Amino acid sequence: MSFKLLFVLAFTVGTFSVLYANKMSCETCNGLMCLVSSLRGIKEECLGENDYCISAFCNSLIMAKGCASSTKLPQCSSPEELSIYSCDEERCASQRPIARGMGLADVRVTACVQCNQKDSQSCSVNAFTLPPTACSSANGETQCYTKMDNGLISRGCLNQLSQGEQLYCLSEDFGENCAICNVNGCNRDIFPDNRLKCHQCDSATDPTCNIAKSTRTATFCDDYSQEMQCITLIRSDKRVQRMCSKTPFEQCNNGISCKRCNTNGCNNEGITINEISQLDQCPSPTPAPSSTTPTRPTTSTTTQSTTTPASGGSSKIWHLPLIAILGLVLINFSI
Repeated sequence: MSFKLLFVLAFTVGTFSVLYANKMSCETCNGLMCLVSSLRGIKEECLGENDYCISAFCNSLIMAKGCASSTKLPQCSSPEELSIYSCDEERCASQRPIARGMGLADVRVTACVQCNQKDSQSCSVNAFTLPPTACSSANGETQCYTKMDNGLISRGCLNQLSQGEQLYCLSEDFGENCAICNVNGCNRDIFPDNRLKCHQCDSATDPTCNIAKSTRTATFCDDYSQEMQCITLIRSDKRVQRMCSKTPFEQCNNGISCKRCNTNGCNNEGITINEISQLDQCPSPTPAPSSTTPTRPTTSTTTQSTTTPASGGSSKIWHLPLIAILGLVLINFSI
């Protein structure tokens, strides 16, 4: 009896060991936690003998991972947004779509544009000229991000941010300051999308700078601020400049006249030197008083000179009555 019992026990343990060894184990996560690289890697043993791993997406964002038999699918805004990928390998090196929503392409991001405006101005508004570079990730899964800190743009792979930055970037509170996308090299767009466009030129290097412009030819401002304005500036040397500025009054104080506005391409008016007076006058320092004070012309109250004019005769005739009067006065006084 003991031998038979041992045989049954050995057979049972062996059978369960084989079944357990053949079961899948899948990474599991839900919601935005699936996007945080440091929180990934948690696995679950699948229950079904023919189970497999799935990844579920709402639009381009992964929202659930785990075993097909136990993973709860996310509630997307609409059924068209839900896409489900499956794999039968433990690390899911390749995935197959089993249900695809509208417009979802390759959900496995391997390369993103990676730059920082502190190092390159191209990162701000010319990121479309930058090639995507490979993301480093243990499981090859990440998303591309574009975020703004103090008006400066940075772009890269989400899994290369710290856990706190990832969660902050994914939170609703961060909102306007971070954008995530899920296609290789997708983080090249202008960010934020309400960035001001102004005409930017200098007549010192561009003779056409003073000519009227079309609003459609304005270009995005490299820096971002809600106080950003478009400037048209005419300097004291008749030089015309069009620019973006966060400090328009300081710029205006350096020139004769300027115009400020805050809509796309608004600094597009044609300029001639004769039209300077039609622009908004900018504050300027009070001029210093002149060293020589001009005198007002006054009417002379002095008597005419007794100098004999070149013409002679008339002045002598004028003096004879005066001499006669003086003589009569002297005669009367003596009597």
